[in-house]
Amino acid sequence: MDSLATQVVPSTSNKGKRKSNPQGKSSKQPAAKQQRVSTPGKNSEAVILTNIKDIMEEVTARLQDQNELNAFLKKKITELDKDKRVQIGVFGETGAGKSSLINAIIDEENLLPSSDECTSACTSVIIKVEASVDDKYQALIEFLKTEEWNDELWYLHQSAGDKNNEETADDDDDDDDDDDDDINDYIENKLSALYGEEWKKNSLQDLTEKKCFSDIHDLLKSGTKTFTCKTAMDLSGKLTPYTMNSPLPSQSKKGKRYYWPIVKCVTVKVPNKDLLQHVTLVDLPGSGDCNKSRDEMWKRIVGDCCVVWIVTEIKRAASKETAWKILSRVSRFIGNGGECQRICFICSKSDVTGISHSRLPGEVHKLIVNRNTQAKEQVKQKIKNKKKPFSDNCFEVFTVSSREFLQKEHLDPEETEIPKLQKLLKELNNLHSETKNYVSGAFTILSLIQDAKHKKAGDKNENVCAELKNTLGCKYEQIKKEIEEVYKTFEKCLSKGVENSKKEDENKLTKLLDVCIYFKDCIKTTDFAFQMALCSGICFLFCFRKRMAVVFTGH
Repeated sequence: MDSLATQVVPSTSNKGKRKSNPQGKSSKQPAAKQQRVSTPGKNSEAVILTNIKDIMEEVTARLQDQNELNAFLKKKITELDKDKRVQIGVFGETGAGKSSLINAIIDEENLLPSSDECTSACTSVIIKVEASVDDKYQALIEFLKTEEWNDELWYLHQSAGDKNNEETADDDDDDDDDDDDDINDYIENKLSALYGEEWKKNSLQDLTEKKCFSDIHDLLKSGTKTFTCKTAMDLSGKLTPYTMNSPLPSQSKKGKRYYWPIVKCVTVKVPNKDLLQHVTLVDLPGSGDCNKSRDEMWKRIVGDCCVVWIVTEIKRAASKETAWKILSRVSRFIGNGGECQRICFICSKSDVTGISHSRLPGEVHKLIVNRNTQAKEQVKQKIKNKKKPFSDNCFEVFTVSSREFLQKEHLDPEETEIPKLQKLLKELNNLHSETKNYVSGAFTILSLIQDAKHKKAGDKNENVCAELKNTLGCKYEQIKKEIEEVYKTFEKCLSKGVENSKKEDENKLTKLLDVCIYFKDCIKTTDFAFQMALCSGICFLFCFRKRMAVVFTGH
């Protein structure tokens, strides 16, 4: 690993560099420099990319140990060759006109189903729109895993059963919450789309058995399904059962099965679209709906979007709660670790005025333009009133009309502002650099390797410290035991000496007391002076005995 670190650290030597002339005179080496500069492509991105890839191949060859970290690093190095596309998230509630907007921008009117064609939510799954490598329209459908769908099916079936029981028990209760009714309608819609009315007659076990619904189980097991068509309309027709939330009446009449409930994501590739060369448009199911998975879907993907389009109808654009809720959420990712760098607040359906068609075209045009101006001012004013207003570089307001851009009835193409969004896509494509993305990813991987190397060295130091601490602890315990043994031996010897000394002194004192007693008996026959001297001697002997007792016994 040490040699690997040496390979990736930039050289700091002066070899090959032009030396400065302190006297201001030209050096004799500029000729070599001019020759190096004039060599075409020597410092081009292709050459740099090739050199970096060679380095990463050498790094991969050195990751020979079969451990979890090396396996992870090899995987990340392999993923560097994948082109990192710029992702634009198109957010908004159901019916806001997201699909129509994408169709207009890429000039494919019949590609994605729009809210004008159905009475319920049209886009029911995540749809990614990218450029195709050939002249065919292609679609890759990713399905949920069998286990994932079985878990969701259990929840849906259980919720539907609970709702039926509540309706039976509370037939006269008219105060049910509207949100709960919407959720239950969605559950019934989802189960009926996939199983028809049979889900009401079959148990949960019957629905999960392959013999009852073999086509559903086959799709879940396969994981993916692809379509290739010559026209956008043909592809849109094939995708309808997998992306479009069809109304329940048509399902019950025709008995057609819709598979969108088990679809995870659909990637649509469109040919001959330079706007999508390095850009992916992500059309999400309407957020703010009763469906919890839809409402949370945009929260999971917004962090990966470089640009976010928040689409809301122009009427009440400044007061639409869902749009501003999305804006509040997205704003947290600007400058805080997320990919988001730009937000476009798009007021859609600017051509829908609600006035009579008998008006003159000039009057309709004036009305649309005036309302567009007013809507922009209202949105911008609301942004300024926020605690943390956005700068003009990262926040823009658009008033668009997808229908007018395609039909050109009342507005010029520039007035629909669709060309402005197309220009944004062109700018993102021009800023895209495969070399920059690869070098950035390689730098991240090499930094991770270097951190792992330092951590490994740190672990070794920690092991040494732990071992030293353990050794010192053992030595301390050994010394402690030896000191305790010495202390016990010393205490034993000292105690024995004290006892011997105590007994010897007591014997001497006893003899002295016997003498004193003898003298006491003789007091009666002696004179007064001798008696006083003898009493003084006896008192001295008693005090001496008491003091010695305190010294040897502590009492």
